[in-house]
Parts: sequence; structure tokens; C-alpha cells
Amino acid sequence: MIGIAQLLERFKNLGLGEKVSKEVLVAEINNLVGQNLISTKDIKIQNGIAFVRGGSALKSEIFIHKDQILKQAREKAGEGFVVKEIR
Repeated sequence: MIGIAQLLERFKNLGLGEKVSKEVLVAEINNLVGQNLISTKDIKIQNGIAFVRGGSALKSEIFIHKDQILKQAREKAGEGFVVKEIR
């Protein structure tokens, strides 16, 4: 029988970890600002770093609340969350 850790590793290799991470980040950021300002198209993940496209006011809010956003996203996404940093 295949263990959960092995299944999660397979999903990471398929890129699903990145997709889930984007969706969770979008939800957390939009929840923070109270509006749907970004979508998954506005986030690019490379080497564990999420690059967010948006205006300076949005980026400032994200920077101020970065730790909170990452903490909540990790709690919701679990092991599949691949983002370590937001820029």
C-alpha cells in the first residue's frame, strides 16, 4: 500500500502543489484586502518564491501581512504548500 507521503510527493511532481499553493494564496490575499483584486494568473511561483503582480498599494499590504498570509495558507493547504516567500 502506498503511504500518504508518497502520494503527496507524486502530486508535487505533477505540479499540483504549485496550483494548490496559488489558489490558497489568492484566497488569503483577497480575504486580507476584502476584495477580489488578484487571481491565480497574477502569481508566479519559482523556487518556492511567489511573485505577485499588482499595484503598489496591494504589494504594500501583502508585504505588511506576509507572515500572516503564509501562516494561514500553510494551515489550509497543508503539506502541499510549496511557497516559502512572497515578493
